[in-house]
Amino acid sequence: TPDTLWLGGSTAKAHVAAALAIVIDDKKFPSLSNGWATTMSSLIANDFILQDEWATDHITLEDVICHRTGLPRHDKASSCTINGQKTSPKDITRNLRNLRLASEPRVSFSYCNTMYVALGYAIETATGRTLDDLCREKIWGPLGMTSTYLDADNAEKSAHKVASGYYWDKAAEKYCQVPRMDVGELGAAGAIISTASDYAKW
Repeated sequence: TPDTLWLGGSTAKAHVAAALAIVIDDKKFPSLSNGWATTMSSLIANDFILQDEWATDHITLEDVICHRTGLPRHDKASSCTINGQKTSPKDITRNLRNLRLASEPRVSFSYCNTMYVALGYAIETATGRTLDDLCREKIWGPLGMTSTYLDADNAEKSAHKVASGYYWDKAAEKYCQVPRMDVGELGAAGAIISTASDYAKW
């Protein structure tokens, strides 16, 4: 139905970028005083380390938002568990030091989920707020979006039913439910959950 919750995946990026734009414009956080030119390393210094020293020191919020960091997709590096333990955006961010850049920063467009995970972690560190709270205050609340989440637990506790995916099992000759994905470690890159009714307001 229009009020069924579903995983919005990478559309989370637009919400996080819009929330960050508002936070920068508010000028309430000293660590973001350089606006879009704020470096990632200035926000999460010990956690944001790339294989290239210049890139580590100079990658900005704008670089990450525009996918021009030089880091390619590396999607398999965004594991939801490591040694049986659930991972967090901080874990994904700290793993950037093990991933090769494909080009120099600001040379070409290179879509990268892991950098957006790091962006979300940096925003939460700078503001002391969760992305879910920040987006709710800056975007969803003002728009009257009451059924959008960047926290799967909050979505599960809501009054709305969560959509399920299905696949055709040839051997059993029936449709089987796809196990629900735990996307918490994706954060800003793809953890948004919403309804068609809410997204119409967005």
